[in-house]
Amino acid sequence: SEMKMLESVPQLLRLATVVVAAERVLALGLPPALLRREPQLLTYPADCIEGGLNFLITMMMSTKELVVPACRDTPKLLIGAVDGYIQEQFVQRALSDASEATLNTNKRIAANVANAYRAVKNVGTNE
Repeated sequence: SEMKMLESVPQLLRLATVVVAAERVLALGLPPALLRREPQLLTYPADCIEGGLNFLITMMMSTKELVVPACRDTPKLLIGAVDGYIQEQFVQRALSDASEATLNTNKRIAANVANAYRAVKNVGTNE
């Protein structure tokens, strides 16, 4: 069984990452059998696994007590949730970067307008 897991997901050889991911899955109340059925879960960073479960709770407008059994019964559900969480984090970072870029641009425009106003004002007082 373990060899089949390694053949299907050779990244499992990165033991430290795998151990942390496995601990997180088990800490969420999911059974070890889930990891044997879907070893791909062990390839995700541990915080993404927990984030995925929270993402699924939000998307299903449900509670952990109802979502965990659904993930246990349908392992692909958790994989989809983790992928959705990762995409959501990517979009949040992109929006944050865009917001910061817009803010910086607005600051430059305001500074340019203020400088132009001062220049015009100084020309009027120097005459």
